Amino acid sequence: MATSGTSSPRSSRVYRGAGSAGRAGAEPRGKAVTSKIGGVKMPSRLWQGLVCVSALTLINTPANATVRLVRAFMTKSVPSSNACTPTPTATSTFLTTDTAAYLWFEIENGARGDIASSEWWTPSARLLTTPGGAWEPLEDPGNYCFGEKLTIAGNSQAVEGTWTVKVFWNGSLLATVNFTISAPSAGGGSGGGSGGSGGGAVTPAYGVNLIRNGDAEEGNPAGCIVQASVPGWTRSQGEFTTCRYGTPDYPSASSPGPSNRGNNFFWGGNVSKSVATQSIDVGFAAADIDRGAVSYNLSGYLGGYSSQDDNVTVRAIFRSSPFAIAGQVSIGPVLPAERQNTTGMVLKSATGTVPAGTRAIEIQVEMNRAQGSANDGYADNLSLVLTLGAAGGGGGGGGAGAGGLQININQVIDTNCPNNKVIVSVTDSQGQPISGLTSSNFTLKEGGQTRSITVTPVGAGGTSGAISLVLLIDTSSSLSNTDLANEKAAAKQLVSQLGASDSVAVYSFSSDVYLKQNFTTDRNAINTAIDSLSISGSTALYKAVKTGAEALAGRTGRKAIVLMTDGEDTVGGVTIDQAIAAAKQAGVPVFTVGFGSGINRTVLQRIAQETGGLFSTGASSADLQRILQSIGQAISSQYEIAYTSGNPTSSNVIEITVSYGGQTATTTRTVNACSAGGGGGGGGG
Repeated sequence: MATSGTSSPRSSRVYRGAGSAGRAGAEPRGKAVTSKIGGVKMPSRLWQGLVCVSALTLINTPANATVRLVRAFMTKSVPSSNACTPTPTATSTFLTTDTAAYLWFEIENGARGDIASSEWWTPSARLLTTPGGAWEPLEDPGNYCFGEKLTIAGNSQAVEGTWTVKVFWNGSLLATVNFTISAPSAGGGSGGGSGGSGGGAVTPAYGVNLIRNGDAEEGNPAGCIVQASVPGWTRSQGEFTTCRYGTPDYPSASSPGPSNRGNNFFWGGNVSKSVATQSIDVGFAAADIDRGAVSYNLSGYLGGYSSQDDNVTVRAIFRSSPFAIAGQVSIGPVLPAERQNTTGMVLKSATGTVPAGTRAIEIQVEMNRAQGSANDGYADNLSLVLTLGAAGGGGGGGGAGAGGLQININQVIDTNCPNNKVIVSVTDSQGQPISGLTSSNFTLKEGGQTRSITVTPVGAGGTSGAISLVLLIDTSSSLSNTDLANEKAAAKQLVSQLGASDSVAVYSFSSDVYLKQNFTTDRNAINTAIDSLSISGSTALYKAVKTGAEALAGRTGRKAIVLMTDGEDTVGGVTIDQAIAAAKQAGVPVFTVGFGSGINRTVLQRIAQETGGLFSTGASSADLQRILQSIGQAISSQYEIAYTSGNPTSSNVIEITVSYGGQTATTTRTVNACSAGGGGGGGGG
């Protein structure tokens, strides 16, 4: 497959992740720790366990580093001192009669909270290993060696520090090995890393593209096959690689995309997720950054294949120290609706002020497969440019943060077409709504033509009226009692933020969807319905979205769905396409909130983006109150943009740009012709 000389064929099979034998039960969710998945069965007799790091290597280039735990031992007797190098630091004995017991590793770092938030991996991910060779006879006193199975990958700042390898046997801690990694020198390293060589590096400066090989032209792929490495990039997960334009069944030279394209573009290979990174040292601009005088422009062409949901997200992570993140910004994904269900790429960009204290910027490209056998997330012409003074010293207010200005079209109200209203939310880097904007902050183009607009905050005289809100609350059996309590508290907090004339309906969903309270403005009745929820059953997620949309279809004015879940649809009967179609037909944005490790991010992100909502995620249900508070603020702080269509007999693409604090953000939406009805098709950008 990945190493063949031809491209892999398309498949309609939807990838759900490879199951694995043993304790983990599924592919680890870590983003930069990789392992061959499989179980190690140990003989049922008394064994002595010994684990050591026999060859800990730091493979680095000036910007990237990879650490490999090359070997771990299980032994029936304490070996001689030269069996492990360095000498073993921990031993333990264990007894089991379970021949199906499993050995796994856990890696952690003193700053693992920061590592987790940077989304390289889940620090608690448990990784199964397979033996490096065949088992020896039981009477043989030799060692069992497990080799080259554990990898820590990231830029040099990401891996610097003190690390601990914990080895567990059948649920019990067997041994612990500590090791320290120093930051690699700037003089380059061995060529064995997965991030390419040190040649061709970009000299940091203002006004130039700081991303090395952002156009995929370094390297010379023969078609679309997985290359051993991609110059300038560290492949931290999957098969991030380059692909040649014109390869059959992939983008061609005439496909939508950059006009100045070269021969190649980036592609995700044949796996469910591919992630690649590179780190950019911006110490040259430190003084200017710290006084708020440096702006950034992150851009790139992102896309996918035909009507499939395979996608790419590009992030810029601003680092003030090896384990501290000052902020981050992202572009993408571009889903089928935005590229009109064609194979190709669309230009996405984000601008803002580089946060004070930033000394390095991590570029992360994440490609996700939703259907088929190939990971058809495509990217090209990736660029990060820093400019001195263009951000106006950071601007006033909180909207000029490191995460960039964000605008989202939540709803199009076209019941009085051609006099349409667009409901938008504008947020800062922390997802907080920005207030006080006027018509001077917005422009609206229809079919490329600028239209006259009137902008009104919805809470200050907007004619779109009160909001009708549906709460969809997951009560499936995967929840704990604490999870349910956190869901209830978050839901009631959201309700408390709404206006007195806003109405709410409450639904729970598990094996089916249950109406707990129909639309009402009575806060006591709403809270009583929320308090009545209990845990049981499976997860009818898609039916819940469809049911909520149908309940809102006959209501006028502003409307929205807020959905909380810890999983993905396990019931069936309603497809994701049917759920999204119902929401779009009713003109309802769906705000999806996923928490825990069992969610399907691609599904929740797609539902939100294609309906004009927002996708939020938390590590656990403890994050729900914070997330729903932000959603409540966004809903209560929307803007109504009124305009008159200049071409009401045809569907039109509207483009709305907001400018604030030296930053700009743009989004698009396809609005139906007057005779077509509905809430305006297409996704919020």
